Amino acid sequence: MKVAILPIILSLLFCILGDSILAQSNDSVKSKPSPIARAYEQGMRLIATTPTDTVLNAKNSDPFLKYEGKVIRFIFFERIGFEKSIYDSSRRINSAISQFANDLHSPTRESTLRKHLFIRENMRVNPYLLADNERYLRDRDFLLDDRIVVTPVSPNSDSVDITVITRDIFSGGLNIEGDLPRAPQVSMYDNNFLGRGQRIQLSILNDPNRNPAFGFATSYRKSSIFGSLADLEVGYTQMKSGILYGAENEYSYFMRLNRPLVSPYSRMAGGIDISSNKSQNVFRKPDSVFTYYNYNQIDLWTGYNFGIYPKRANAFRHFLAVRYFDGSVFDQHRELELPDASRSVRVVAYLSEFTLYRQEFYKTRFVLGFGRTEDVPFGLSLSFTGGLASQYGSERAYTGVKLMYSWVNKMGSIFRLDVQTGSFIQKSAFQDGVFFARMSYYTPAYRLKKYKVRTLVNGSYTTLFQRTLSGFTTIARGDLEGFTTPLAQGTQKFQMKVESTLYTPWSILGFRLAPFIGADVVTLDCKECSTGSGNAFALSSGLRMRNENLIFGTIEFRLVYFPKSDWSSSFWQTQYNQNLRIKSSDLIVRPPSLVVY
Repeated sequence: MKVAILPIILSLLFCILGDSILAQSNDSVKSKPSPIARAYEQGMRLIATTPTDTVLNAKNSDPFLKYEGKVIRFIFFERIGFEKSIYDSSRRINSAISQFANDLHSPTRESTLRKHLFIRENMRVNPYLLADNERYLRDRDFLLDDRIVVTPVSPNSDSVDITVITRDIFSGGLNIEGDLPRAPQVSMYDNNFLGRGQRIQLSILNDPNRNPAFGFATSYRKSSIFGSLADLEVGYTQMKSGILYGAENEYSYFMRLNRPLVSPYSRMAGGIDISSNKSQNVFRKPDSVFTYYNYNQIDLWTGYNFGIYPKRANAFRHFLAVRYFDGSVFDQHRELELPDASRSVRVVAYLSEFTLYRQEFYKTRFVLGFGRTEDVPFGLSLSFTGGLASQYGSERAYTGVKLMYSWVNKMGSIFRLDVQTGSFIQKSAFQDGVFFARMSYYTPAYRLKKYKVRTLVNGSYTTLFQRTLSGFTTIARGDLEGFTTPLAQGTQKFQMKVESTLYTPWSILGFRLAPFIGADVVTLDCKECSTGSGNAFALSSGLRMRNENLIFGTIEFRLVYFPKSDWSSSFWQTQYNQNLRIKSSDLIVRPPSLVVY
C-alpha cells in the first residue's frame, strides 16, 4: 500500500546511493508508435546533460516556430525514469533496487498532467503558448524537468502530434530543524501524494520551554485544482511567529487560492489569502509582558489581461489588476503598551495597478540550479499603481511607478534592472516616499573542461523622503549575508554583492557540489555614526550541494568574515541554510503592491 510516509524512507536511501537509485518502467514507450518513441528519445536528449555538456542558451519558443498554425491531433505523455541520471543518461541501476523503488514511488498521473495543460487537441499550434506551457510544467515542484516535443503526422500533413515528456522529482521528504538537540522540529511531507499534484505536510515541535511542550502544523495543497491552473492551500499551525500585530507565538488557520498569469495568452489571474490568527502564551510570559490579540486577515486580488490575440511574442500587452487587503484586530489588550504602535492598528488598502508589458523566456542552466533546465525571463514592463491605504490610524492616497527590464543573450549573459518609486499623498503633500533601484548581472556560465563557472554582480540603492509615519531602512539579512544590528537605521542605503560559483562534476551521496566565494558591502547613512554614514563589509566562501532528484532544497554551508565596521568589531560567522530558492523563472505581472524597502 502506498502511503505518504513510505517515500520518506526511500529518500533516505536515495541520499546514500545517489541520483541513480530510483527507477520506473518505461515499457510504455515501447508500446507507442515509433514517432512517439522517437519523441521520447528526443526529450531525453534535451533534458539530460553529460559531464562535458556545453551550457544551454535558447529561446523557449525556438523549437516550435516551424510548426506554427498546424493542428494538434493527439497529445501523448511519457515519463523519464529515475534510473536515468540527468547528468549521464548511460548510468543504470540494479533491477532489484529499481523494482523496489517502483513499488514505493507514485509517478505523476497522466490525468494530473492534463490538468496542467493549456493546450488542447484540435487547437492550432501557437509556438509561444507551447513554450509557456512547457515552462509552467517545469515550475511545478513535483517535476524536475519536462519537454514538449512536436512530431509531424506526415511530411506534408497540416497536423502534428504532441508528446509531453516529464521527469518526476522524488517527492517525499523529511526535515529536522529547530534548536537542536534541545527543541527539535521534524517535518514530513509528500509534494506529489498519490501522483495527483497534492502536497501534504505535518510538522511537530517539542520545546520544553513551551506549555504545552508539543506544537504542530499541518497543511494540504493541490496544484491546478479541477484543471483551473489555480493552486489551493489550506492549513493550521501552532508555531507561527507574529509579524503583523505583535511578536508573540500565534495559532493560525489559513486558506490560499492563487492563479498566476501563466502566459501572456491567458486572460485572468487572481488570488485569495484568508487567515484567522490568535496570540498564545505558550512560553508562559507574565501577563504584564505578554500581548493578547486576535485578528483576521483577508487579501484579495484579481486582474484581466488585454491584448492576448497578437501572436508576436514581442507585442506589448496590458494588464489591469485590483487588490483589497484588510487585517482587522479585535479583543486587543494593552494596545497602547505595545513597543511599536504601528503593529497594533488595523491596516486596510485598496490598490489598482495598470501594467504595460512584454515578456519571453530563455532556457539555460547553472544559474541557481545544478544542471537542471532553468527559465530566465527577458522583457520590459511599466506599471502605474494608485489607491487608498489606511495605516497607523491615518487614511492616505497612494501612487507609485515600477519599471522592470531584463535581457538575456545566446551567450548566457543575464541582466536585470528593477526601478520603483512610490509615495503616500495627504493634503496635496507627498509623505513617506520611497525610491528603490536594483541591478543584477550574471556572466555567461563559462565552461572549464568538466566545470562551469558563473559570476553574479548586483547592487541596489534605496532612499526615503518626506518621512512622517514610516520607519527607517536597515541592513537586511540579504544585504550582508547574515549581518543584522538594530543600530543600523537610516534613510539611504547602497548595497553591492559579487559572488562566483564553480559548478563541478563532483558528488557526495548523490548530492552535486558547487563551491563559491563572494564579497558584500553596505553603506548606510545613520545618526549613530560619527561621520553621518556607516559602512559594513563581508567576505564569504562556502559550499552548496543539491540532489536534483529530491524535493529537498539547495543546502549551503557558508563561512563569513566581517571586518571591523561602524557597528561592530571584526568577527567570524558560520552559516547553514537549506531550501534555498533554485528556480529563476519569474513573471513580470504580479498583484498590485506598495513599494517596499
